Amino acid sequence: MGFLFGRENNHTASTSSTGAADLAKKIRSKGGASSSGATVLLRLMEQGQDPQDLCPELAEGAARSFRDVARKLPRDARRLAENIAASAEHASRTGRTWTVG
Repeated sequence: MGFLFGRENNHTASTSSTGAADLAKKIRSKGGASSSGATVLLRLMEQGQDPQDLCPELAEGAARSFRDVARKLPRDARRLAENIAASAEHASRTGRTWTVG
């Protein structure tokens, strides 16, 4: 089973549930839980919960936090974190909810 970020806005990043949990641990260890949006998103990624909608404000915070920490990650993790941030930024800019899970 996979974990999708932003399935409703055609700016989708995806990974396996295990990959999402691993990435969440890496991001958290690099200080990526620096906003309420990032904290909520990391919890969802770690727990592998059913899809949930995040408001544009939480998506914006998650995008900012993930962008900040992405440059500290190894290449594959960095690329996925940047794709997740881009998906969250798109949802924030358009004022739409952002579905993750």
